Amino acid sequence: AQTHEFCIAVDLPSGIESNSGALLNQGLPDYQLTLALGAWKHAHFLIPGSAKLGDRQLVPIGVDKASVDTWMHPELFRMRA
Repeated sequence: AQTHEFCIAVDLPSGIESNSGALLNQGLPDYQLTLALGAWKHAHFLIPGSAKLGDRQLVPIGVDKASVDTWMHPELFRMRA
């Protein structure tokens, strides 16, 4: 990813903790686009990880909202749905 001018992350980049948004690796590239698969994860909105993600887009993959609401704060899901 570091050798390309335009970087896209699928779901969440390796090196970003999905619940806290913590950076687990030094030297992560800055992504221009992150495609969230099925549902938003906490790290899509929590600093410092979210600062690396660039534009974010939710890609539907058949996960229903009721399932997401059981493990995600509903207000966070609605924020970007």
